[in-house]
Amino acid sequence: SQDVSATGAEEFFAFELDLLTGLLAKAAVVRAQDEKLRIFLEQAADRLMAEGKKLLVFTEYRATQSYLKEALERRFPHAGEVLQINGSMKLEDKLAAIAAFNEGPNCFMISTEAGGEGLNLHRACHVMINYDLPWNPARLVQRIGRLYRYGQKETVVVVNLHARDSFDNAAIDLMLQRVAQIAQDMAPGGTKYNDRLHADILG
Repeated sequence: SQDVSATGAEEFFAFELDLLTGLLAKAAVVRAQDEKLRIFLEQAADRLMAEGKKLLVFTEYRATQSYLKEALERRFPHAGEVLQINGSMKLEDKLAAIAAFNEGPNCFMISTEAGGEGLNLHRACHVMINYDLPWNPARLVQRIGRLYRYGQKETVVVVNLHARDSFDNAAIDLMLQRVAQIAQDMAPGGTKYNDRLHADILG
Protein backbone atom coordinates (compact mmCIF):
# COMPACT_ATOMS: atom_id res chain seq x y z
CA SER A 1 0.00 0.00 0.00
CA GLN A 2 1.06 3.58 -0.62
CA ASP A 3 2.42 5.70 2.21
CA VAL A 4 -0.28 8.32 2.85
CA SER A 5 2.13 10.80 4.41
CA ALA A 6 4.41 10.65 1.37
CA THR A 7 1.61 11.71 -0.97
CA GLY A 8 0.40 14.61 1.13
CA ALA A 9 -3.08 13.07 1.23
CA GLU A 10 -3.21 13.14 5.01
CA GLU A 11 -2.64 16.91 5.12
CA PHE A 12 -5.18 17.44 2.31
CA PHE A 13 -7.92 15.60 4.12
CA ALA A 14 -7.15 17.33 7.42
CA PHE A 15 -7.51 20.69 5.64
CA GLU A 16 -10.69 19.53 3.96
CA LEU A 17 -12.23 18.53 7.30
CA ASP A 18 -11.48 21.96 8.79
CA LEU A 19 -12.98 23.63 5.73
CA LEU A 20 -16.16 21.56 5.89
CA THR A 21 -16.49 22.15 9.63
CA GLY A 22 -16.23 25.90 9.05
CA LEU A 23 -18.81 25.78 6.25
CA LEU A 24 -21.26 23.83 8.40
CA ALA A 25 -20.89 26.39 11.19
CA LYS A 26 -21.62 29.22 8.74
CA ALA A 27 -24.60 27.32 7.32
CA ALA A 28 -26.02 26.92 10.84
CA VAL A 29 -25.82 30.70 11.37
CA VAL A 30 -27.54 31.36 8.02
CA ARG A 31 -30.27 28.84 8.80
CA ALA A 32 -30.91 30.41 12.20
CA GLN A 33 -31.24 33.85 10.56
CA ASP A 34 -32.98 32.85 7.32
CA GLU A 35 -34.54 36.10 6.06
CA LYS A 36 -36.15 34.41 3.07
CA LEU A 37 -37.91 31.88 5.30
CA ARG A 38 -38.99 34.63 7.70
CA ILE A 39 -40.54 36.65 4.87
CA PHE A 40 -42.24 33.54 3.50
CA LEU A 41 -43.79 32.72 6.86
CA GLU A 42 -44.71 36.23 8.01
CA GLN A 43 -45.79 37.88 4.78
CA ALA A 44 -47.32 34.91 2.99
CA ALA A 45 -48.18 31.90 5.15
CA ASP A 46 -49.46 33.90 8.13
CA ARG A 47 -51.74 36.03 5.94
CA LEU A 48 -53.15 33.09 4.03
CA MET A 49 -53.83 31.17 7.22
CA ALA A 50 -55.66 34.20 8.64
CA GLU A 51 -57.78 34.33 5.46
CA GLY A 52 -58.47 30.60 5.52
CA LYS A 53 -56.79 29.98 2.15
CA LYS A 54 -54.68 27.08 1.01
CA LEU A 55 -51.16 27.50 -0.35
CA LEU A 56 -49.19 25.62 -2.98
CA VAL A 57 -45.43 26.06 -2.67
CA PHE A 58 -42.95 25.07 -5.37
CA THR A 59 -39.29 24.43 -4.78
CA GLU A 60 -36.53 23.01 -6.94
CA TYR A 61 -35.01 20.81 -4.26
CA ARG A 62 -36.21 18.02 -1.99
CA ALA A 63 -33.96 19.28 0.82
CA THR A 64 -35.73 22.65 0.67
CA GLN A 65 -39.07 20.84 0.58
CA SER A 66 -38.23 19.10 3.87
CA TYR A 67 -36.93 22.36 5.35
CA LEU A 68 -40.17 24.20 4.51
CA LYS A 69 -42.36 21.33 5.74
CA GLU A 70 -40.59 21.40 9.09
CA ALA A 71 -40.91 25.20 9.36
CA LEU A 72 -44.62 25.23 8.45
CA GLU A 73 -45.52 22.39 10.82
CA ARG A 74 -43.64 24.11 13.64
CA ARG A 75 -45.40 27.45 13.01
CA PHE A 76 -48.89 26.06 12.32
CA PRO A 77 -49.26 22.90 14.42
CA HIS A 78 -53.06 22.85 14.01
CA ALA A 79 -53.16 23.39 10.23
CA GLY A 80 -53.08 19.70 9.35
CA GLU A 81 -50.25 17.76 7.80
CA VAL A 82 -48.05 19.73 5.40
CA LEU A 83 -48.41 17.62 2.27
CA GLN A 84 -45.64 16.94 -0.21
CA ILE A 85 -45.29 15.63 -3.73
CA ASN A 86 -41.97 14.95 -5.41
CA GLY A 87 -40.48 12.85 -8.16
CA SER A 88 -39.52 9.96 -5.88
CA MET A 89 -43.14 9.24 -4.93
CA LYS A 90 -45.37 6.66 -6.57
CA LEU A 91 -48.25 8.05 -8.61
CA GLU A 92 -50.86 6.68 -6.20
CA ASP A 93 -49.13 8.44 -3.29
CA LYS A 94 -49.08 11.72 -5.22
CA LEU A 95 -52.77 11.36 -6.05
CA ALA A 96 -53.57 10.59 -2.41
CA ALA A 97 -51.71 13.74 -1.30
CA ILE A 98 -53.55 15.82 -3.91
CA ALA A 99 -56.91 14.41 -2.79
CA ALA A 100 -56.07 15.25 0.83
CA PHE A 101 -55.11 18.79 -0.21
CA ASN A 102 -58.21 19.31 -2.35
CA GLU A 103 -60.75 17.71 -0.06
CA GLY A 104 -59.29 17.77 3.44
CA PRO A 105 -58.37 20.42 6.01
CA ASN A 106 -54.72 20.45 4.96
CA CYS A 107 -53.61 24.02 4.27
CA PHE A 108 -50.20 23.53 2.66
CA MET A 109 -48.82 21.53 -0.26
CA ILE A 110 -45.12 21.66 -1.16
CA SER A 111 -44.15 20.31 -4.55
CA THR A 112 -40.91 19.88 -6.41
CA GLU A 113 -40.73 20.31 -10.17
CA ALA A 114 -40.86 16.58 -10.92
CA GLY A 115 -43.53 16.01 -8.29
CA GLY A 116 -46.07 18.43 -9.71
CA GLU A 117 -45.64 17.76 -13.41
CA GLY A 118 -48.94 17.02 -15.12
CA LEU A 119 -51.00 17.16 -11.92
CA ASN A 120 -53.91 19.49 -11.27
CA LEU A 121 -54.10 21.29 -7.94
CA HIS A 122 -56.66 23.96 -8.78
CA ARG A 123 -59.76 22.58 -7.13
CA ALA A 124 -59.16 24.07 -3.67
CA CYS A 125 -56.25 26.44 -4.17
CA HIS A 126 -55.49 29.56 -6.18
CA VAL A 127 -52.35 30.89 -4.46
CA MET A 128 -48.88 29.67 -5.34
CA ILE A 129 -45.46 30.69 -4.09
CA ASN A 130 -42.29 29.85 -5.96
CA TYR A 131 -39.89 29.57 -3.04
CA ASP A 132 -37.07 29.25 -5.51
CA LEU A 133 -37.08 29.82 -9.23
CA PRO A 134 -36.23 27.60 -12.20
CA TRP A 135 -33.71 28.76 -14.79
CA ASN A 136 -36.11 27.93 -17.60
CA PRO A 137 -39.21 30.17 -17.90
CA ALA A 138 -41.13 27.30 -19.49
CA ARG A 139 -40.90 25.42 -16.20
CA LEU A 140 -42.36 28.41 -14.42
CA VAL A 141 -45.28 28.33 -16.85
CA GLN A 142 -45.74 24.62 -16.07
CA ARG A 143 -45.85 25.39 -12.35
CA ILE A 144 -48.49 28.07 -12.83
CA GLY A 145 -50.44 25.58 -14.93
CA ARG A 146 -51.03 23.44 -11.84
CA LEU A 147 -53.50 26.11 -10.65
CA TYR A 148 -54.37 28.02 -13.81
CA ARG A 149 -56.69 25.34 -15.22
CA TYR A 150 -60.19 25.13 -16.63
CA GLY A 151 -62.51 25.05 -13.65
CA GLN A 152 -60.45 27.42 -11.50
CA LYS A 153 -62.99 29.75 -9.90
CA GLU A 154 -60.61 32.27 -8.34
CA THR A 155 -57.99 34.63 -9.67
CA VAL A 156 -54.69 32.77 -9.56
CA VAL A 157 -52.09 34.58 -7.48
CA VAL A 158 -48.41 33.73 -8.03
CA VAL A 159 -45.62 35.07 -5.83
CA ASN A 160 -42.00 34.63 -6.87
CA LEU A 161 -39.94 34.80 -3.69
CA HIS A 162 -36.25 35.60 -3.88
CA ALA A 163 -33.65 36.74 -1.39
CA ARG A 164 -31.70 39.92 -1.95
CA ASP A 165 -28.00 39.81 -2.88
CA SER A 166 -28.03 36.07 -3.50
CA PHE A 167 -28.00 33.35 -6.11
CA ASP A 168 -31.75 33.90 -6.41
CA ASN A 169 -31.14 37.32 -7.90
CA ALA A 170 -28.87 35.88 -10.57
CA ALA A 171 -31.51 33.25 -11.38
CA ILE A 172 -34.39 35.69 -11.60
CA ASP A 173 -32.36 38.18 -13.66
CA LEU A 174 -31.52 35.50 -16.20
CA MET A 175 -35.07 34.22 -16.23
CA LEU A 176 -36.53 37.69 -16.75
CA GLN A 177 -34.15 38.23 -19.68
CA ARG A 178 -35.43 34.99 -21.20
CA VAL A 179 -39.05 35.98 -20.56
CA ALA A 180 -38.45 39.31 -22.29
CA GLN A 181 -36.91 37.50 -25.26
CA ILE A 182 -39.83 35.05 -25.44
CA ALA A 183 -42.33 37.93 -25.33
CA GLN A 184 -40.41 39.71 -28.09
CA ASP A 185 -40.23 36.59 -30.26
CA MET A 186 -43.91 35.76 -29.80
CA ALA A 187 -45.36 39.27 -30.12
CA PRO A 188 -47.22 39.47 -33.44
CA GLY A 189 -45.89 42.29 -35.57
CA GLY A 190 -44.38 44.51 -32.91
CA THR A 191 -44.20 45.12 -29.19
CA LYS A 192 -47.90 45.78 -28.55
CA TYR A 193 -48.46 42.48 -26.74
CA ASN A 194 -45.06 42.17 -25.01
CA ASP A 195 -46.36 43.21 -21.59
CA ARG A 196 -49.32 40.83 -21.80
CA LEU A 197 -47.13 37.88 -22.80
CA HIS A 198 -44.61 38.79 -20.12
CA ALA A 199 -47.38 38.80 -17.49
CA ASP A 200 -48.82 35.51 -18.75
CA ILE A 201 -45.45 33.77 -18.40
CA LEU A 202 -44.78 35.16 -14.92
CA GLY A 203 -48.34 34.72 -13.68
